[in-house]
Amino acid sequence: MNRKTFIKGVASAGVLATLPQFMWTQTTQPSRKYSIMELVGKRKPELFGTDIKLRQRSFEAFSDLQVDAFKVGLNVYSQSSYRSFDHQKQIWNRKIKKSIQNGLTPMQAIIELIQSSTIPGTSRHHWGTEVDFIDMAVQPQPLDRLDVKNYKAGGVYEHLQYWLLDNVEKYGFFLTYTDDPNRKGFKYEPWHYSFAEEANPIFKEFININWKEHVQDISISGTHLFTPEFLDKYYRENILGIPASLLK
Repeated sequence: MNRKTFIKGVASAGVLATLPQFMWTQTTQPSRKYSIMELVGKRKPELFGTDIKLRQRSFEAFSDLQVDAFKVGLNVYSQSSYRSFDHQKQIWNRKIKKSIQNGLTPMQAIIELIQSSTIPGTSRHHWGTEVDFIDMAVQPQPLDRLDVKNYKAGGVYEHLQYWLLDNVEKYGFFLTYTDDPNRKGFKYEPWHYSFAEEANPIFKEFININWKEHVQDISISGTHLFTPEFLDKYYRENILGIPASLLK
């Protein structure tokens, strides 16, 4: 007897509810295109580029944008593209340590840090779809490239900012953390864009995995303070705090 006939038979006999739960769960679980390890940055996806590391379609779109921007005097580059779990952890732990040395408690350091940095395992940079735009035509480069003041009127990346606002969506990139005053979570980042064609389906899978177990890694500074309530709020405000164009 084949599996389809068996399921139909037990259902008609009124005994489907008596089947082992794992059996029914396995047969109805949706397929997953991306592995959990890939979604949380613990397995590197196939990446393209030399200095800039992105998934294929993201890299192709970035390259097209780069060529066109060069025609108007911009040398568009990405300050950060793909980042692994371990790389994000190094950034996180270093910043937590510095904040504590400056007098903050561990919890205060975490609350301050999640305004600008993601908890390892939850960064969109793990996916190879994210770009932090800077303009290498600017010389000398500012010491802190990813600073909002650089993208404002009179800032060193003013030309880049205006060009991105007018053109970037033509290439499929959308601002990830906007200046919408009603948005919570991460602060405004005028440099951070997501390539929606690849980022959106990955995001949909990410929010349906148990990502919380990966942020409870004891090698992450302050992980013992990640209570269920804290992580629920972080999910609502930080992970979901993105525009509608990246929620499709």
